[in-house]
Amino acid sequence: MNNTPYKIRFMRKDDLQQVAEIDKEAFPTQWPPTNYRSELMNNLARYLVAYREAENTAAVQRLETWKPGYFSRIKKFFGGRYSVLEQRPADFVAGFVGGWIMADELHITEIATRATYRGQGIGHLMLISIIEIGYELQARVATLEVRRANISAQKVYEEFGFEKVGFRKAYYSDNKEDAIIMTTANFTTLEFQSRFTRLKAEFIAKWGVSSVPAVERPEAARR
Repeated sequence: MNNTPYKIRFMRKDDLQQVAEIDKEAFPTQWPPTNYRSELMNNLARYLVAYREAENTAAVQRLETWKPGYFSRIKKFFGGRYSVLEQRPADFVAGFVGGWIMADELHITEIATRATYRGQGIGHLMLISIIEIGYELQARVATLEVRRANISAQKVYEEFGFEKVGFRKAYYSDNKEDAIIMTTANFTTLEFQSRFTRLKAEFIAKWGVSSVPAVERPEAARR
């Protein structure tokens, strides 16, 4: 049994640099690259990150003394001391997943993990989390596109109940490769619910957590 240190939360602006690094590594030929800053403002989009907290996450407030000079009169007014709020260290982002909620459909647009962190359950954790977000927002099915040659990803999606329902000819601009369209059964069906419950239980048993971490939702993300 392995213990996963990763949690899930909504993507923030201070994640964008790390997300861009992961995107460039996972999708090096994609052009133009996704504008994740814009996606954060998109009311249809929901982007999550799998992250590990920085070792020192507490913001520290300290008092410093004004130095003599130009602001000496201001120093008197403020009592000679001022407060500085230090910025906490950034969380380490190991992967991200995004989707659009359109009517009753969750369209998963991207999912990527840093290459050296694959095989640690991060992809499964993100897929579980984005499906739960979709269900919570009244989506009834999930759908996605995957490269025809990406057999390993197709197997993971099939494990989650995605089925091949069609394809898009020459969908990928870099090499004109076809995309396979994969869609789940209705989230409310007994078949899907049973499979999803089993996958969550297997994840918990394998990665040594008492439950799949809940998605942390800052007030700004509840829209």
